[in-house]
Amino acid sequence: MRSLESRTFMNGLKRLGVWMRDFWLIVGNTLLFFLVLELGLGCVFAIRDKLHSAEDLMQADSSWYPTYARESHGAHELTWHPYVYWRRSAFKGETINVNANGIRSTVRCEVPVGKKPVKIFMFGGSTMWGTGARDAYTIPSLLVKGLQAQDIAADVTNFGETGYVNTQSLITLMLQLRRHNVPDLVIFYDGVNDTFSAYQQNRAGIPQNEFNRVREFNLSREDQSGRAIRLVVDKIARKLSTGRLARAILHRTGRVRDAYDLSSVIPSASTSSDWDALAQAVVDTYAGNLELVKTLSERYGFRYQFYWQPTIFDKRSLAGREATYRERKRALEPFFERTNQVVRQLRLEDEYPFRDLSRVFADEKAPVYLDWVHLSESGNELVAKEMLVDVLRAMQARQGQS
Repeated sequence: MRSLESRTFMNGLKRLGVWMRDFWLIVGNTLLFFLVLELGLGCVFAIRDKLHSAEDLMQADSSWYPTYARESHGAHELTWHPYVYWRRSAFKGETINVNANGIRSTVRCEVPVGKKPVKIFMFGGSTMWGTGARDAYTIPSLLVKGLQAQDIAADVTNFGETGYVNTQSLITLMLQLRRHNVPDLVIFYDGVNDTFSAYQQNRAGIPQNEFNRVREFNLSREDQSGRAIRLVVDKIARKLSTGRLARAILHRTGRVRDAYDLSSVIPSASTSSDWDALAQAVVDTYAGNLELVKTLSERYGFRYQFYWQPTIFDKRSLAGREATYRERKRALEPFFERTNQVVRQLRLEDEYPFRDLSRVFADEKAPVYLDWVHLSESGNELVAKEMLVDVLRAMQARQGQS
């Protein structure tokens, strides 16, 4: 009896050993396959990114762009700021400089003794901040140069920040006014982030990636440790090359709105009327902010000017790599077109100091885009020239009132 029990026990151990061996073979082979796939995809993406970077360098001035690209990566660290969520951390370089308040450096001009420079605040997203340009060739810096050429001394502050929607810019202005830091003129250059945020989240009037703040809210609570672990795992998965491939495939098949964001899954119930209503909500929110700035200007005595940004979707003659940039973001184009149509129909310029610059590059033959929205330094110069006309007019009107 004991011999039978012993044999049964030993057979059970053998079966367990066989099962464990097979299990580890399957798991081990799977892990090995995944590791080889991850390393292989990592090499493919690294080569692809380098090729794209090299192509971009051909479109930029290669004598300074490599330094800028390196510094841009280093200057991308963000710090938390109340009300507006984020601003850049302090950074010092050859092409990019950001002070302790998260404000990018702007060209300074000499002010004649006894003369007070015109004080200008400029707001917007990464295009105002100057992505793709050196400090001296951002839109604010080029506006300073344009005013200097007219013998006008200006003290311009670039409050632009990557990703900011118009409401974040408005809040930034309000915080300055609360500190009694009142400008002579305020310039807003917006539209792209406001439109993209609505497209991304099916809701107008909120900052980009708001779902991230919802997911991260209250993570410090002890009873949220499980959710915190899931978010860490999710973050790791997003950094894997296999995850990048999966996002690209989902983007190609239309399951996500943008290849870098799996959180914005396109709802199957979306209709043309839904998009029209969302586009209208984007512009209504923007118009509401215009009215708030108008009220603030009357109370604090500054003048203001709003601009609706251009994108590559409105450029008829694509040059250099612009056709590639447009193709990469083709999914965005229909909604941006609808939103721009609403802007034109609403005719904000009839009631406010507002200009629609969405078609400013429509007939431009030379390449001006570094991607679907960010401009080269020559593109920034053209925008600054458009702004200069309005700034001079605003200054004349202000002098006439004084």
